[in-house]
Amino acid sequence: MKLKHCLSMLLLAAMSAIHAFGSGRREECENVASSVGTHENGILPCIAEVTFSSRYLLAQKGTADTGVIINVAATRPWGVCLDEPTYDSNKTTKTAVAMLGCSDGTMKMVANAAVTVGQLLYTAAAGKVSPTYGATLYMVGRALTPAAADGDIIEVQHMFPLINAAATL
Repeated sequence: MKLKHCLSMLLLAAMSAIHAFGSGRREECENVASSVGTHENGILPCIAEVTFSSRYLLAQKGTADTGVIINVAATRPWGVCLDEPTYDSNKTTKTAVAMLGCSDGTMKMVANAAVTVGQLLYTAAAGKVSPTYGATLYMVGRALTPAAADGDIIEVQHMFPLINAAATL
């Protein structure tokens, strides 16, 4: 009887774990009036205050509380813009931004130069990432795939952006 009870409880726990972690769903942004609350996947609905020229560029806080602009090299980025939004003067169109250091899984980013697997990546101009260290640049992760040239999309093991004075990790 105890064995039967233990097996039943184990099966129930396994099914709960599969349901909780195995759905693989990603949060989708909708054009809703309120974006207050928690975002379980670390993807926030933000308003683009400028036009983003491509997907997967680093985004930084804009002038509005939920506004974003393309990141500049020496500014701490919020996350990666998953869309290619155009500027909306009415500020009603939302775009998905995956927050660095708290979004699920790895992220795609745009390189500004050739990158080899394993290199540390830093903020660069125009929302891109660079393997070149600079004292005022923020480290955003490590390259998991290579880039041959400027504009290549790479997979990155992301992290909360930090100034890395030693240029090592």
